[in-house]
Amino acid sequence: MTVLTDSAAGRLHDYLTQVRVALAAHPDVSSEEVTADVQEHIDTEFAHVNRPVTLEELEAVLARLGPPNQWANVGVNSQAFTNGVAPFDGKEFLRELRRKSRGVLATLWRGPEDWRLPYLTFGLTLLAPVTLGFTLLLAYLLGRATVELAHEKGQPLGARRWLVYPAILIVNGSLLFGLLFGPALIAGNYAGLEFNHAIRSERDGWPTGERIAKTRAQYDAMRKASTLPMPDADRAYYERILAVPRQMHVTSDSGGEMVFAVLAAIGPLAVWWAILGLVMWSFPKLVTTIFHPLLDGYDWLHGLRLATCSGIVFVIWAGTAQRIW
Repeated sequence: MTVLTDSAAGRLHDYLTQVRVALAAHPDVSSEEVTADVQEHIDTEFAHVNRPVTLEELEAVLARLGPPNQWANVGVNSQAFTNGVAPFDGKEFLRELRRKSRGVLATLWRGPEDWRLPYLTFGLTLLAPVTLGFTLLLAYLLGRATVELAHEKGQPLGARRWLVYPAILIVNGSLLFGLLFGPALIAGNYAGLEFNHAIRSERDGWPTGERIAKTRAQYDAMRKASTLPMPDADRAYYERILAVPRQMHVTSDSGGEMVFAVLAAIGPLAVWWAILGLVMWSFPKLVTTIFHPLLDGYDWLHGLRLATCSGIVFVIWAGTAQRIW
């Protein structure tokens, strides 16, 4: 074995250590064999030297060998370049891809937990469309665990939030949207159906049976089966529905349906928001627990303001609806 000076021996030790680190993510490549090849090359270079090799002489040889991280590609095809471009080898490419994939999985499995959980969270989020959303809930739970872990350690998430927040935003955002606007969508859809029933009844001479016919086919069948006029109470109910958009000078059926659906949804939405506001006012910690970390700035005043404003909107809506209907 080549005799080195102390500084040269320290430099070679650092170089070989860096080679082992570069090969740690490549289980198919033996770091011991690579370091042995490097040592053998150095011994060959200085076989004729009968004195300790200096640091400068060793550096010249290491420069020709290349940086330590290049040994991670030791399994890549080393065929000669043609016009500066190496020929493509599909089998070698697949082997290298498998090595790198195993290296990434090994890093995720054995790596530091502070980054392992965010990477797993992001990976499960990307798989959600393929799994019909089943992995999204698991990604959400891992994301919340990552946030709590960082909070316990007193560390900011920093760049990790880009991996963690997508799952949290999708789940919490969907839940928040459903809580805020779900009743309005239901009420608006029902109001739109009632408006369409009123339009068809007026055009077809107010036949009976329309109130329980929820499809066009059912309606046509019941209209043909009965020519009796619609009861006065039902007809008055539908005429009041049709009067709302006409009083606002909306003449088209589609525009009238939209206007009536929006006006009909405002009342239930205001009532629902008032109830939500009271619950949020009474249990402020419930909001921050469910929607952490998105609504961490929430306090009980937000719930009280929501309930108060919604109550005012409902009173205005009720007075307007009484005058119109």
